Amino acid sequence: FIVDSVTAYLVARGLHIDTIIHPLLYVSSSQGRITHVSKAAADKAQPTALVYIELARRLTRTQCAEIANDLRQIIEDVHLATSDWPHMKASVKNLLPSLAHAPSVKGEEKDELLAFIDYIHDDNFTLLGVCRYDVAGKSLKRAAKTGLGLLSDKRSAFFLNGEEKALLKHA
Repeated sequence: FIVDSVTAYLVARGLHIDTIIHPLLYVSSSQGRITHVSKAAADKAQPTALVYIELARRLTRTQCAEIANDLRQIIEDVHLATSDWPHMKASVKNLLPSLAHAPSVKGEEKDELLAFIDYIHDDNFTLLGVCRYDVAGKSLKRAAKTGLGLLSDKRSAFFLNGEEKALLKHA
């Protein structure tokens, strides 16, 4: 996800990538300092993704600072989505019992819905974020502290731009 997310961002900015190298390294550290780097797994070494990119043109200091800031957010998003992945899958699977007993969905429609939830759970759909909404009259209200991945309360910025937020308000 890191390589795809970073390259998509750079391409969207109109930047041409000349070189990209993405090895997985194993890093050992002590007291916040790197003590050893290896290509092979070692005792207590953490797998660490390194992304090295060369662009086709030089950037100004201002552009570099802006891109570095954006890339930090992108990497944070990838971390949230991947670290919450098992919990998001479990939350999807946990829908099955309540949907199986939902009186408003019957017959083939229910079978299709349950099969679709299984399909999503079985890694046929990339879950980037999950949260629960409660029904409040004729509207939905996001339940506090239920977000995972990109919908996590830990996320520093909401990923929709102003235009997309406006579309959701009118949906």
